[in-house]
Amino acid sequence: AGPTKSKNVRARVNLYGSSGKIVPGSPFLSRNISVDSNKMKMVEVQTVLRNTKLWSVVTPNLYVASGEIVDFENNVLDNVNQTF
Repeated sequence: AGPTKSKNVRARVNLYGSSGKIVPGSPFLSRNISVDSNKMKMVEVQTVLRNTKLWSVVTPNLYVASGEIVDFENNVLDNVNQTF
């Protein structure tokens, strides 16, 4: 097999509120990473969310964290969404 190629990309995480609008302060993470071709790389994110609306049966405020890997032309190469 030939040498492993790596690609420099950007990992970013945006947060969307229950209205579908982006939460002020997003992206919560935006950093450059290097990924080897045909390999997986885990990127962990930790943040403190301020002024969040609590969930209840009456007001089911849900949020969506949208994680993306983008190239430097902002083309989305991969993404994952998590509702919480």
